[in-house]
Amino acid sequence: MRCAGAVGRAIAPRRFSFRQKSGPGSTSWPAPHPAEQRAASHPAKQRAAAIAKLRRKGDWQGALSILFGGPQDLVLFTSAANVCAKASTWRTAVALLEKLQITSQPDVIFWSSLGDAYSSVGKWQHALWALLQEPQAARLDLTAVSYASALTACERVSLWEKVLHLLETAEARNLVNAFSYSSAIVACGSAKRWQCALELWEAMTNRGPAPNVVAMNATLTALQRGRRWFLALQLLDAVDAAGTVAGDAVTAAALATAESWEWGLLYLLRATEKGMRLGPSAFSSVARQMGHQGAWQQAKKLLALLRKYPATVKFEVWCSVLWAMDVSGVPLPLDGLGTSIYRGGRK
Repeated sequence: MRCAGAVGRAIAPRRFSFRQKSGPGSTSWPAPHPAEQRAASHPAKQRAAAIAKLRRKGDWQGALSILFGGPQDLVLFTSAANVCAKASTWRTAVALLEKLQITSQPDVIFWSSLGDAYSSVGKWQHALWALLQEPQAARLDLTAVSYASALTACERVSLWEKVLHLLETAEARNLVNAFSYSSAIVACGSAKRWQCALELWEAMTNRGPAPNVVAMNATLTALQRGRRWFLALQLLDAVDAAGTVAGDAVTAAALATAESWEWGLLYLLRATEKGMRLGPSAFSSVARQMGHQGAWQQAKKLLALLRKYPATVKFEVWCSVLWAMDVSGVPLPLDGLGTSIYRGGRK
């Protein structure tokens, strides 16, 4: 185990059930919308797709109307539970579980949806019960998604030691993915454990799944909070050299989360010296950081790094520099600051 710590116990939730009448603690049925009534009359596959579309809005009432507007199966129940997780209506998700168990056995995907519903409201012990304990009791094969969701549930409540314990278990079972490491790195970064975050990043790049944007940004944030600027720069250099993640967008996102504009400026200077061709988003991110921290004079100096860039790039960065001056309460000297750049960018 990477770091020792107490391991919490997963607990089973109280039972909830649907009630036809409204009242305290009851789950009442909403009046179906005409569009939902039409969807309910379609075959199961189309109804599942209709429920899935409601997930973005978290329309759990609409999902239930479609679910119980016709014959039900496991796929439909799972789709509805996903919507409940998005809407953080965990009691409704539990009621769906009880309704489903009357006719069939939940699979590991349904249990994951229920665990996500618990996780969305910080009930991490209930989430672990649904994601890991109950599926194993039912002799279901856990997946990498099961463990990734369990890691996220613990990360959301800052249980970084529990996260590391779960990650170790998942690694031993070869059930890890990029999101597993991302959640662990975020948890360590939030706990100001930059050493653990960096160790996880190295494990991810050396023997784990391909790193993603979330993991890289979380590792950079952990190093920044620990004021390990040199290590953060080394990490960005290694990422740029390996090309493991998308270039300018990722770099810009990392620079935007920096706690100090000095760190971002240092990276831009190093990148320029190495002849790296950064996009305008990276420069704009640093300019905005300078604006937030009142360093508008430094923001103006960024334009000097863009001599070999086309006018369109200069214009975008110039706009960010003006924004930095504006939020700092400085008059905007359009005639003195980059007028030619402005005109060039407009062509």
